[in-house]
Amino acid sequence: IYEVYVEDFMVKNVKFAFLGMTYAELKNLLLTNRKHKVFPLVDHPQNMTLLGSVPREELVWLIDRKIGIARRRQVLPSPSIGIHKEEEDKDKEAGPSTQTKENIAHIDDSSDSEFEEKKK
Repeated sequence: IYEVYVEDFMVKNVKFAFLGMTYAELKNLLLTNRKHKVFPLVDHPQNMTLLGSVPREELVWLIDRKIGIARRRQVLPSPSIGIHKEEEDKDKEAGPSTQTKENIAHIDDSSDSEFEEKKK
């Protein structure tokens, strides 16, 4: 009989995603394990019950969709709005006749997301 055991060749420090993982934890997992193409998905870090596997590309897409640049632009105001806030306050005090197109902050819709560049 052979004297070979699974523990002799198995990976002991498995990198995995789990249910309830925060976006920060997921982002860190992806950044520190760039060579991994697929991650095992487990129910909990202590139980480690395997639920399946998730391709890296889907995890990147998930992060981009939930907290990426495009999503942040939907939720947060443009940084240039704060710069012009003082001018806008003066315009509001003066009345609507002094408000011009130049006073409206421009929102850049272009994206520099790593994932969105991949799709192109």
